[in-house]
Amino acid sequence: YGMPTLMADSLMRITRRHLIDAHRAGFAVGGSSLVVVGDIVPSEVEGALRDIFAKRLDVNGELTGTVAPAQTEAPACHVFHVPDAVQSVIVQGNPGPKRADDAWSQAVVANQILGGSASSRLFTVLRERKSLTYGIYSSLDGRLRAGDWSLSTSVRTPMTAAALDAIATELTLMQSAVANDDELSAARRFLIGQFVMSIASGGAVASRIAAVRLYGLPESTWSRYVANIATTDGEAARAAAQRWFGNAEQHLVIVGDLDQIRPALDARCTRIELRDADGR
Repeated sequence: YGMPTLMADSLMRITRRHLIDAHRAGFAVGGSSLVVVGDIVPSEVEGALRDIFAKRLDVNGELTGTVAPAQTEAPACHVFHVPDAVQSVIVQGNPGPKRADDAWSQAVVANQILGGSASSRLFTVLRERKSLTYGIYSSLDGRLRAGDWSLSTSVRTPMTAAALDAIATELTLMQSAVANDDELSAARRFLIGQFVMSIASGGAVASRIAAVRLYGLPESTWSRYVANIATTDGEAARAAAQRWFGNAEQHLVIVGDLDQIRPALDARCTRIELRDADGR
């Protein structure tokens, strides 16, 4: 339910001509970026490219497509009713920062404190202290023109109300109070260590460099990444949480037994949308 994809009837309407047109529009040498990491001589690589692709390099290919419209649907709790379900699957999210947003580093640090790992607040409170779930995490997904923030977990059906209350409490605390020095230090260390490990291979370095082109990032993005994380303070993280986490555009999706969890939703949702297996 959380992964947008083709419906079966749409899939069956795709023809060979559609594939040819999509390939012609989206796969072009001109206008694309090639990243090479290794023991190379740049001039030799450039010469080989020009020998192989010749004039095709001078054609500025552009991806076709449209920008998705801004969120217009009023916030709601979307419920997929599964009779006799023993668990409620909970996904909560809202539009988030695009990858090139100036406050991306602050949002990453704030998310790490809130739900980025097994040592974060959501996991510690809902699993270790309250025994409501086996795991709960939150994440940011920044793209070229927009992004999203979301959290997800699964809880036993009778614990749905308690889990929703605990999530709401942690979101409020993240947005209203500055994280303490220990939390900030732990979040920074985790993210910096994760980053260092993520560039341990040539392929990983190539992916990082490609991201600069793909998302329109400054050339100094990765050389400044560690410094940006290390200098994010508690107030900056709190401001990012206020802006991006559980804001006024948030939606809540629950897959579970509506008959059992309806009282909890009536008390916590301004609007409930009941959806079928196809999302309608």
